[in-house]
Amino acid sequence: MCTRRKYGVRDGLGGSTLIEIKDLHKVYAFGEKQIEALKGVNLRVEKGEIYGVVGSSGAGKSSLIRCVNLLEKPTSGQIRVGGLDITSLKGAELRDARKRIGMIFQHFNLLSNKTVFHNVVVPLYLAGVGKKEAAQRVVDLLHLVNLDAKANAYPGQLSGGQKQRVAIARALATNPEVLLCDEATSALDPQTTDSILQLLKEINRTLGITILIITHEMNVVREICDRVAVMEDGQIIEEGTVVELFTMPRTETAKAFTKAVMGDSVPDDLLNRSHAGQLVKITFLGPHASDPILSTLSKRFPVYANVLHGHIAKIKDVPFGILVVELTGEKDNILAGIEFLNQQGMKTEVLQHG
Repeated sequence: MCTRRKYGVRDGLGGSTLIEIKDLHKVYAFGEKQIEALKGVNLRVEKGEIYGVVGSSGAGKSSLIRCVNLLEKPTSGQIRVGGLDITSLKGAELRDARKRIGMIFQHFNLLSNKTVFHNVVVPLYLAGVGKKEAAQRVVDLLHLVNLDAKANAYPGQLSGGQKQRVAIARALATNPEVLLCDEATSALDPQTTDSILQLLKEINRTLGITILIITHEMNVVREICDRVAVMEDGQIIEEGTVVELFTMPRTETAKAFTKAVMGDSVPDDLLNRSHAGQLVKITFLGPHASDPILSTLSKRFPVYANVLHGHIAKIKDVPFGILVVELTGEKDNILAGIEFLNQQGMKTEVLQHG
């Protein structure tokens, strides 16, 4: 992986907030009919983070991200990137500001009649970069995305993952501070999606580029995002760290999105079955996910723990586990054991009393 200096990536402007969106509205007019796609969106993306925006189709995600670089002009509101109010810019000033904002799309948007090299070099030529410097930049970028051998290939000769790698190289050509990803993995199979996500994480880590990604795929959010916002009907209804979203979703929409991915639903047959003890769901996070906590519980309290259901996953490299156990013993001892689990940083929920 290349260094920041080699690729000429800017160090960015001062301050920790790189993208700031205030009271953003977007209304589309279709004759006499108007559709309000964004309804007063407020959002802050910190420098160097990977920020995800998730929501169902029609929630306003694409309108939001396309407003960030003014591919869609907001109806009202303000968007600041690196302290610069881009909503007030026009002409040459806007074109110059857009050089700081790279973008990749769901369907790649490559020129089918141009080689990989020429697809990547186009924004450099448009920016006035000399041919020799531009050629070297393309060589470096293709190495970055692991496509050194495909410079002379055409898009029709590439796989979906390779096409997206070309699109990423093209988006990085003008040394952006921000990379916008509009459903960047939706057209890819799971294995290819994972390789693209790993590439985006590496770009973020080694080049320090801030990434704003919109998606309806919760696996994408879980894998790479630092913070995430949930959109519904043109508004942000929930926001927090990715760990907070998956472990403590507050809205029904967030709960629905995370439910299938986390696999933390308790099987109905367990809930409907008669149990002698108390049925308790225990949530583990971080290092506690691998602790022998039930063994410790049984040693400290005269309580027997029978594991009925469970699994361990990861959220942004943080271990996360769910156990459903049946606790049997005296009521006071069970209550003391549950309190002990809570004191150890676990989250407990009594599903059924014995």
